[in-house]
Amino acid sequence: MLVKIPRNSLAMKIRLHCLPGALLAGFLAATSLSAPLVGDLVTPADLEDGARVWDEPALQPYAVFAGDFFANTHGGNDTGEVWTGLLDFGLDVDLAQQFGWSGTSFHIGGMWSLGEDPSEELVGDFNTLNNIAAFNTVRLVQVWLQQEMAGGHIVWRLGQISIDDDFMLSEQAQLFINSAFGVMPMESGNIPSPIWPLGALGLFARVQAGEDSYLQFGLYDGDAGVEDINTHGFRHSINSREGAAIFFEGGTRLNPGGLPGEYKIGGFYNSGDFEDFLIGDTRDGNWSLYFVMDQALSLEPCGKQSLGAFFHAGYSPQVERNSVTFYTDFGLTCVGLLPGRPADTFGLAFSYTKFGSEYRQSILADSGLHSRAEKVIELTWRAPLFSGLFIQPDLQVILDPAEGQSHAVVFGLRFQAEY
Repeated sequence: MLVKIPRNSLAMKIRLHCLPGALLAGFLAATSLSAPLVGDLVTPADLEDGARVWDEPALQPYAVFAGDFFANTHGGNDTGEVWTGLLDFGLDVDLAQQFGWSGTSFHIGGMWSLGEDPSEELVGDFNTLNNIAAFNTVRLVQVWLQQEMAGGHIVWRLGQISIDDDFMLSEQAQLFINSAFGVMPMESGNIPSPIWPLGALGLFARVQAGEDSYLQFGLYDGDAGVEDINTHGFRHSINSREGAAIFFEGGTRLNPGGLPGEYKIGGFYNSGDFEDFLIGDTRDGNWSLYFVMDQALSLEPCGKQSLGAFFHAGYSPQVERNSVTFYTDFGLTCVGLLPGRPADTFGLAFSYTKFGSEYRQSILADSGLHSRAEKVIELTWRAPLFSGLFIQPDLQVILDPAEGQSHAVVFGLRFQAEY
């Protein structure tokens, strides 16, 4: 069975700022557990998808609540605090157990988003700094049927799908809260294909090519709409103007120096109409290529990763019709850095989003903005408090935000409860 990222049934996240480091460290030490705690990093795709390893039962309803409190302490467009909330809900069904349909499963997932977006309200950055921020509404995001064949070596999925569950995934980058470390901006910023919190009609297929390699393909409606128009997730309009979006990716696992790593290369093409920033007219088609790397740098005696690195790179060559022409990021994650805290995960990452020259001249310059590239530095620490309860202090420095007046410094604290 194809399982991308295990999900749990309930998560709650609240971000705060101005929490003294000494008090936090003392509290973590007091709540340190001797046994390792199991918990999954929560991303927007995680919150919506709800997919998980189905041991039993056949029917698995789930609900997730997330609440974030962010504070911009310097720069951007305005200092202040905002709160963002997300309720995710849905049902996973193992149809093999329920009806005897071998290798078949069903998923339906929706969400209720509320609160404010700190990027829109405070900072003015291109890459949303809070990866659960969305237009306030109740929305159907995904509903699909999945079939596995050949012992799980071939998997296909049909229905309303979000592509960020399957493409451009970096396991280590999921630790980070800024959305730039999820789906790359040369996809999320350039084409209207279905990514969280929107889904669209589509078909996904994956073939396991040997023990360590795979090839996968996706065909989707080329325009999932925008959040404040496709408010409830039921907008489907397939026509030549919106076109189709085609994604492909191949990946393999390597072990340089005996250390496990995963390497992926992929790309996409959208056949819809795109504005030409240079002439003010529309042109057909848009494409990009990308690369993803996850690599362990050291292992614990039990074989688990203790230090790892990740790297993304993406290129969109059609400068006249793209907001973003180049993107890259890299980062480090470290597990068990503090004595007595074996499950804590620390992360430090940097992202670089380069804007196209025509986009800068026609869009940003008209607004009196002159950012050539937006940079993000994020430092984060995810720690279990009790079984199923996690805390994640976070610091982001956003340099040259696309629609911000100056560099921004943003603090947050995430609480996550799992059931």
